[in-house]
Amino acid sequence: MKKKYLIPLIVLVVVVIVVVGKIALGPAPFASAYTKIALKKNFSTAYLAHTKPNPGTSPGNIANDASQNAANVMVYVMYACEDYQAGHISKTQLLQVMQNTKPAIDYITSLFNQNYPTVMTYPTINESRGLSYVETESDGSQQGSTVNFVKLQPKIFDLLTQMYQSQDPNTIIQDMKQFGVYMEQGSFYFEFNTQYGLEQINVGSFKPEWILKNVNETADSVQECMKTWIKEDK
Repeated sequence: MKKKYLIPLIVLVVVVIVVVGKIALGPAPFASAYTKIALKKNFSTAYLAHTKPNPGTSPGNIANDASQNAANVMVYVMYACEDYQAGHISKTQLLQVMQNTKPAIDYITSLFNQNYPTVMTYPTINESRGLSYVETESDGSQQGSTVNFVKLQPKIFDLLTQMYQSQDPNTIIQDMKQFGVYMEQGSFYFEFNTQYGLEQINVGSFKPEWILKNVNETADSVQECMKTWIKEDK
């Protein structure tokens, strides 16, 4: 065989091996385990079947938990964005993740929108955490949510609505980071009515932990459950 044909042939063989390998391993062989779950078309059906609030859950609890429940879904979007930037998935696959997770986010957003107006009718009381909207439970106990935390929540869900309307990966990535910013700021707002030092929490300094640590259930525990739920939801 002449040398001039040897290199092209080797390149062709390598390309074939890579293509066949990708087909054998699946549609996103190098993507994270989270992204692979989010690429399942029944993601939201499986997720929502096991995460809806119990009957009788108070409006305050539903509204307070909404952004953290959304964060559990956004963990999957975050990993998909990372995989897209690393070239592990295509734009089409990233948009597929957005499509698959949208029903879950839509449901959580709807829950928030239904319960937020009720929370805003609660009296504001200066309690141990500062000025808070205070809900009185049926047993007479009280639950307070700081004013700053409560008022941050609409920004979070407006952002999510905007994010899911986009078909541009760069916009989705920026919105995902902004979501993380709001979640980290919310963790301060929930405990204290102060903005001290929050200017350091911004998109430019985004850290994955701003989403990962501000979830309702740990990301790993949800992931383990999703592996089972996805299989159950044929």
